[in-house]
Amino acid sequence: MYALRIFRAEDKDFWVALHHEAYRPRVEPIWGWDVALQRNFAQTEIDTRYDGQFVIVVDGGDAGYLSYAWKNDELYVSNIIMRHEWRGKGIGERVMRDLMGWAARLGKNVFLRTFENNPAKAFYERLGFVVYEHNASDHHYYLRWCPPR
Repeated sequence: MYALRIFRAEDKDFWVALHHEAYRPRVEPIWGWDVALQRNFAQTEIDTRYDGQFVIVVDGGDAGYLSYAWKNDELYVSNIIMRHEWRGKGIGERVMRDLMGWAARLGKNVFLRTFENNPAKAFYERLGFVVYEHNASDHHYYLRWCPPR
């Protein structure tokens, strides 16, 4: 079981550490890892106005991060990242399935992007997401899930 807690200013250090943990293995092989640049990317995420921005809480501790926004009448999942020790335990899947259920009740699609070297792509595909674009210049796959009609 998990809970979502609204992201607060005091969560910044948690987010920066989680961002670096999750993104370094994706970014470093492509462009190298510039700590100052990545700290700026992490800060940009904090500063972005999302419709939802949460810390995922499990067993009373901060286990992950979720941000999403409504774009073009679809639900865009900007980030869903679990701390390393919580990956593979079904929490991220539960969060995603809950988001997908919410979108389905509204008759809306869900879309996201992931680095082409991210093993999470297979996770999204298992959930029913389909690649609709591969942008080699930004090294991302863009995926969409459409609710059953």
